[in-house]
Amino acid sequence: MELLVSPAVLAGGFARWRKTDDKGRLDASFASANRV
Repeated sequence: MELLVSPAVLAGGFARWRKTDDKGRLDASFASANRV
C-alpha cells in the first residue's frame, strides 16, 4: 500500500516542492504537504 501511494505522493510533493523552492517558499510547500 505504501509503495502504491509513495510514487503518487512523492511525484506531487516533489513537483510542488520544486515549484515552491523556485519562489523561495520551502516552508509553504512543507506545510501544504503536511496538511494534505
